[in-house]
This record gives sequence, C-alpha cells and structure tokens, in this order.
Amino acid sequence: MEIKKAFTVLDLFRLRQKTASLLMSTGETWTEAVAGTGVSSLAPAYMYLSTGAAAGGTALRRAYTFGMGSPASVIRTFNFAKRVNIGFSVGVQVLNATSVRYVQLKAATTIGDLGAKGIGIKIANATLYGESFGSARGEVELMTLESTKEYRIEIQHDPVSGIIAWYVNGVLKGVQTTAANIPTAAEALTNLLCSVDNGATAAEVIMFVSPIEFLMEV
Repeated sequence: MEIKKAFTVLDLFRLRQKTASLLMSTGETWTEAVAGTGVSSLAPAYMYLSTGAAAGGTALRRAYTFGMGSPASVIRTFNFAKRVNIGFSVGVQVLNATSVRYVQLKAATTIGDLGAKGIGIKIANATLYGESFGSARGEVELMTLESTKEYRIEIQHDPVSGIIAWYVNGVLKGVQTTAANIPTAAEALTNLLCSVDNGATAAEVIMFVSPIEFLMEV
C-alpha cells in the first residue's frame, strides 16, 4: 500500500520561508550571576540552578536571543508583534514558601517579576504561573507542581488575536487576554533568563531547565 507523504519538499520549503526558529542550547555559555550559596551549571540536556542551603541564595543564567526580530531590526531584538511558540521542560526540587523560580524572556538582567515587555513562567513555592507584560504585568495561575517531576511547558503568544496560552504536558492550563498584559511590540536586547531565589528560607531550591525552542512567524 502506498502511503502519501503529508508534506512535499516544496511544502516544507514554503513553511520554512514563513518561520524563524531558534534553539537556545543549555550546553553553551550563558552569563552567570550567583549570590550567597547559589550555584549553577550547564549540560547538553539541561541547565541546573541551585540556591544552596543558606537563606538569600540566588542563581541566574541568561543569554541574548538572536534572529527573532523583524527584518532589518537591531541585533538581539525580539519582535513581540509576531506570533511565537516557546517550548521547554522544567523540573523543581525542594519546595518552600518563600522560594521563586523563573524562566523569562525580557530585557532586564536581574531576578524578579517582569517589569517591562516580556513573557514567561513563575514558580512560587509549588504554584506555577504564566507571566506576561505589555504595558502592565499580569499573571495566570496554572497548576501545582510536584518536586522531582518533569513538566513540558509550551507558551503560545498570539498578539494578533490578543491571547497568550500556556500548556503543560500538552494540556491547556491558562490564558491571558487582557490587552495591557500582552506584549505587542519589539524589545531590544532581549534575554532568555532562568533564575532561582530561596528568599528568607534556609533550604536549597533547585530548578532544571531543558534547551528552549522558539518558532516565530515572519
């Protein structure tokens, strides 16, 4: 029995012309910033971030994006006016009430909630939130995570339709439709930033993050 191909070579070529892709590898050099007992490391399949055991420990890794701007845009610009899909896996170990962990796309280079255009996730203790900022910050509660488990995160940003959707393990967990919370313009010098902070609790907080994939319309 002959099986018809879903896509011809020409179909794939046309699709490739309409999209820009980026894989942020965890096996390469990312700028590191740690405080207190915080540590981090990079491996081919994941990034490891730990606060260490003392209170006030933090760890951060960041890297600029490239190829995600509009044609002829300034180098390292991310064009939030375009539809984009962001995919990665995350895992946490040790939960405490004062801890926060982030995977964010933003221009700022420090740990904390989004304060300007950006998209990402925030994990406060065991609660996973979708986070975004257009002209104001918004967050959507998604679910409760379990320690030592892996979760596949997919963020679908559609500024044309005015929606951001967060999927976990293939299941839609939350959407943002408030216009002020959806970025719709380009942002220069945009970082992909992963970070952990244990706050006032003297307990090690750990996060694993896989390589992060972007697929954007052009």
